[in-house]
Amino acid sequence: MDVLSLLADRTAPRARSGAAAVLRVLLHEFGNDPAFARRVKDHVDDPLAQGPADHDLSVRVPSHIMIAVDDMAERVGIGTRSEVFRGVPATAKEEVLDGGDAGLTERVARALAAVA
Repeated sequence: MDVLSLLADRTAPRARSGAAAVLRVLLHEFGNDPAFARRVKDHVDDPLAQGPADHDLSVRVPSHIMIAVDDMAERVGIGTRSEVFRGVPATAKEEVLDGGDAGLTERVARALAAVA
């Protein structure tokens, strides 16, 4: 939750959408970008992805995005949705907050601006 909130604040500070929108954008990215999905797989075992889930986040994700997420998870060898949901924020933290992928940062910012 902390990573998603930081991503929202850093990429679109005036957007009202917040952490839920960031997660939807990142799940869409996961389902459509095999390179990002492979990086998520590499982060599933990161300590950040293994932290306690002490906050609830309710997110409505369109079914076409979840179908793409499930298909991509199978293609890259991620066994469960839970692993995807843990690995996506850990990967985004490194690539957006730590400046590892300017392209992803731009795509997240544009998507959040569109729903602001």
